[in-house]
Amino acid sequence: MKRPNKKPGFIFISVVFWLMFLYMVAALTWWYIELRNQNTEMYGYKLAQMDAAQPGFQQNQLRFQKEFDIKNTQYLGEGITFLLVIVLGAIFVFRAVRRQFRLSELQNNFMMAVTHELKTPIAILQLNLETMQKYDLDDQCKKNILAMSLRENQRLNELTDNILAASRLESGSFKKSREEIHLTQLVQDTLQEYISRLNELGGGKRSFIQHLDENIFVLAEPVLLKLVLNNLLSNAIKYSPQNSPIEIELTNIQGNAQLSVKDEGIGIPDIEKKLIFEKFYRIGNEATRNTKGTGLGLYLCKKIIQGFNGKIMVQDHKANGTIFTIILPLLK
Repeated sequence: MKRPNKKPGFIFISVVFWLMFLYMVAALTWWYIELRNQNTEMYGYKLAQMDAAQPGFQQNQLRFQKEFDIKNTQYLGEGITFLLVIVLGAIFVFRAVRRQFRLSELQNNFMMAVTHELKTPIAILQLNLETMQKYDLDDQCKKNILAMSLRENQRLNELTDNILAASRLESGSFKKSREEIHLTQLVQDTLQEYISRLNELGGGKRSFIQHLDENIFVLAEPVLLKLVLNNLLSNAIKYSPQNSPIEIELTNIQGNAQLSVKDEGIGIPDIEKKLIFEKFYRIGNEATRNTKGTGLGLYLCKKIIQGFNGKIMVQDHKANGTIFTIILPLLK
């Protein structure tokens, strides 16, 4: 999948920026050439004023030659130093500008996604309530409408949880405590809660396959780890067919706890694998994307796992699925 084209504003600023950069390099080169010419003229003028018959002529000539060489070396050194400063400064400024444009684009995408994510469940909830208020429905219809309403309410709850967690992590107000966690039990309980909630909300039957080693302990915050696992499970369900299984594996690998969530969904292109953990980033274009989300889930996963001295990775699974793998140090 191709990445979106760059905005015209960024292209214009890039052209102007590099034209100014080339102008500064040209000015620096002209300055160096002029100083070299001036030094050569001064050296020639000094030699012209000397009389070869006078005593000490050779000594003075060597002294003038040495001064000439020192000046040329000084000008060359200053020119190279200024050039390096200009190049490094240009690279730094260009990257900062590009990063700011990128962040602005991601924030715009985020606002579009949040607007859609908020508007859709609110509209459905309002329609469901108005339907129940206006019509005398039988019990089965009421159950169906309530299940749909609960499902949309859960979407709102997950959205606000992710936004609040991201905000608190960014501001530093989310103090991550560390305690001994029985990770095997935590994964089992979280998965069971997720499956129960999925069934209660009418999410349909899903096949979950578990391969969990016993008695794996880590040092972390259980609430945050549950948020990570819920986000990974939500993505696996969101991007894979309903009849395909989702596999959760927890193993002890060389002194580390390795937790993997595997799906058989649409997969992630290689070029996108480096970007999906960025804040607000989502594959595709917000105006045409059909899947739900805000681009915060995987960003939160990465921030939380890194906060516990771990790492998270993504790779292909089978033909077109995805494997998200979390690695955390085992409790010694």
